[in-house]
Amino acid sequence: MVKEVPFWSMGRRAQSAVEYLFIVALALTLILPASFLFFDFSKSSEGAVISAQINRVGTEIISKAEEVYVIGNNSRVTLELTLPDNIESVIIYGESEIVISYYALGGTTQAVFFTDIPIMNSYTRCVLAPCSVDLIPGLNYVRVTSMGDHVSVRRV
Repeated sequence: MVKEVPFWSMGRRAQSAVEYLFIVALALTLILPASFLFFDFSKSSEGAVISAQINRVGTEIISKAEEVYVIGNNSRVTLELTLPDNIESVIIYGESEIVISYYALGGTTQAVFFTDIPIMNSYTRCVLAPCSVDLIPGLNYVRVTSMGDHVSVRRV
């Protein structure tokens, strides 16, 4: 024999199910926009961290180059530098500026560092054509050596 359920009991079950669906919908309405904001914030903070790393590397190379130039011929220092994964190139222009190109959220970005001393890579003078410094993503050991009239910057 089948037991009959009163009609008012069926309405209460349906009401509970609808209330449950409203609670789930409200929770999703709050969670989804918050997660999008979180991911957007994490992307922008990642860009700021990469930019800070690049600025630290460029500033350190320039300051050590000026330091060994002032000390004199054959003075040198080896730097331990960690570059982010999205670095594209490090180029010396006109013996007076280092340009570090890297990929950021908006595309390729360049950080430029100027100095008053002549700098070059270990192979050629960088007056007529730009010189590349062979730095790669990750850990690099960079030797900065005073040659008397200029400073050599190269990866060892």
